[in-house]
Amino acid sequence: AVVSTQSTWEAVVSTQSTWEAVVSTQSTWEAVVSTQSTWEYARELFREDFRQAIDVIRELDTNDEAFLNVLREPVFYDNTMKGTSFDLAGLGEKLKTVLGHYKSYLLDTE
Repeated sequence: AVVSTQSTWEAVVSTQSTWEAVVSTQSTWEAVVSTQSTWEYARELFREDFRQAIDVIRELDTNDEAFLNVLREPVFYDNTMKGTSFDLAGLGEKLKTVLGHYKSYLLDTE
């Protein structure tokens, strides 16, 4: 059906797309990034988080026992991968759900 009719992509390509209009003028993103105040805001917003992370890194770098204790801790909460990005069964179920919503032929068992 997509091949036999003009797709949305072809319609966008055949006319000046929103993207082309944004590229041909200074985009909002470029205006935001180019201002110093945005960087100052981000720096201030994350200042305390970075300070805390740096303090932990310094402690682990200077205290061998603390470093070894961190290494002994489990990588995952409750020492299980279930529910994490490494849970292949869970990811498979999510993929199956998405494919089911789109009535994908990949789920056909015939």
